Amino acid sequence: MFVYEDCAYVADGLSGLYILDVTDPYHLELLGRHDTHDYAIDVWAGHWGEFDNLAFVAANLNGLQIVDVQNPSLPSLIGSYSIPGEATGIHVSYPYVYVAAGTAGLQIIDASDPYNPILIGSFETDGYSYGLAGDDPYIYIADGNNGVVIIDAADPKDPHELANFNISLGSERDVAINNHYAYVAYDGLVVLDVSNPAHPTYTTSYRTPGVSKGVSVHEDYAFVADFSSLMILQVLP
Repeated sequence: MFVYEDCAYVADGLSGLYILDVTDPYHLELLGRHDTHDYAIDVWAGHWGEFDNLAFVAANLNGLQIVDVQNPSLPSLIGSYSIPGEATGIHVSYPYVYVAAGTAGLQIIDASDPYNPILIGSFETDGYSYGLAGDDPYIYIADGNNGVVIIDAADPKDPHELANFNISLGSERDVAINNHYAYVAYDGLVVLDVSNPAHPTYTTSYRTPGVSKGVSVHEDYAFVADFSSLMILQVLP
């Protein structure tokens, strides 16, 4: 899920992309829906070039989908890119979209023209790229049993591996970056100090009761999607 201005954009699996008005959090209103024709797994939305509002959706075997949501009641597909592997996570930094592509690692798409996105770079990891986060020019990939892979993408046409941190306690499914720390969802939550991205170091961890598949960090709190529950953990620097 991604919140931009007064709307929440929800990647809802086979149900596609939902757009909700969250102006009043006690009374959510469904504004629109886009059918991705496969699992909608991740989404980002916001201002993009000449567009006031675009949504980028990681749609599994249907690749990257670019949806015009300037009128949230009538979302329309304006561009797409069929990537190798499965689109399972996205990070955006205009004009590039970084896609976690499962067995195909990292795919970097130039979407400066959202009607005609093109592949400009890629990096094949040794694991299964589930999710990713960015702190320009670095991309952090939750690469399944291969741990966390840190990519230097200063030149998006020639990304290269800077470091790999294998937690070895489970399968890394997602990662979030906040204040030079990487928060990694695996069979719990692991916090890495990435103030030097070439040499990440273990800081602490918390074992959750389930299998953590997603993580987001806001201020001093980590929000962990732990299979069938949401856990909120305080993470002090």
